[in-house]
Amino acid sequence: MPESVKDRPTRSHEMVFLLSKSQRYFYDHIAVQEPTVSLQSAQAGSFRRVGSKREQCIPGQSAGTHRPNRKDTVFANSMRNQRDVWNVSTKPFHGAHFAVFPPGLVDPMIRAGTSEKGVCPTCGTPWVRKNGSSFYRGKANAAREVLAKVETGPRAITLRTDGWQPGCQCDAADPIPAVVLDPFGGSGTVAIVAESLGRDWRIIEANPEYAAMATARIQENREWLIRNRIYHKPLLQRQQLKMFS
Repeated sequence: MPESVKDRPTRSHEMVFLLSKSQRYFYDHIAVQEPTVSLQSAQAGSFRRVGSKREQCIPGQSAGTHRPNRKDTVFANSMRNQRDVWNVSTKPFHGAHFAVFPPGLVDPMIRAGTSEKGVCPTCGTPWVRKNGSSFYRGKANAAREVLAKVETGPRAITLRTDGWQPGCQCDAADPIPAVVLDPFGGSGTVAIVAESLGRDWRIIEANPEYAAMATARIQENREWLIRNRIYHKPLLQRQQLKMFS
């Protein structure tokens, strides 16, 4: 909200806390990457130096590591890791609810915190991206794979994923959608974004008026998904609104 302060800078941000129940957790950084500012080359990444003592060969090498004729490295990704400052535009809402946050605030948190592929139907463990491109159990397994191709052009560094694999050893059937819980359902924004991303959801709302408002919004969004053929069929067959009063 605007601040008419004159004794300090105007605060133009709010804090978002991404919390987990343990130090071992799922986080899909690929799902929330953002566009890079530009594609750049980097001399430092190429190990090219002028006047370095490592320009000369050492026993076992065919060429010096820091030789001055090495190619530049080009970071060929058009995407980069998401930053911790998000610019989220507000969205108008005409219902009788005064704390509706925009869908753009919910979207990256659901993408990062739940597996797009789903979870194991037996133990609930998220499926992870192959080649270690998902962070699971709190650590990265070779999160970046370097593809070096030195010909007439520069070396290219990019990031590659090869589909999904189970994160557990249950050897269960196909994964089921991950579940998103919102204990303060309000107008249903979390449920709407979750459904649009192919996730299952549960919301809890104590106010019957807000619960009715959320039901109407969820149904309207569901009809839009069906109309535009964005239909995650195991999700849209039942209503998941639980009212506590």
